[in-house]
Amino acid sequence: WTKINRHKSIHGYNCWKSIAHDEKYTWQAWYTTELPHCADGATVTDGLNGVILMLQDGKGEYTLRATTIDVKIG
Repeated sequence: WTKINRHKSIHGYNCWKSIAHDEKYTWQAWYTTELPHCADGATVTDGLNGVILMLQDGKGEYTLRATTIDVKIG
């Protein structure tokens, strides 16, 4: 992942942009460090220090976007 100096709010959480490349796609992720997260995520998210709230391929063919966020404490 390469961090990009851009940020925006998604569902009230401050998110940062990061870009990664694999053999087929360039991925653009908007992630937040304001939510608890587990470091053992899917392979595509390895090395990204936060929870992805939006993920899109560079061509715009695939988009994953958080629609709700439930935070459970305890």
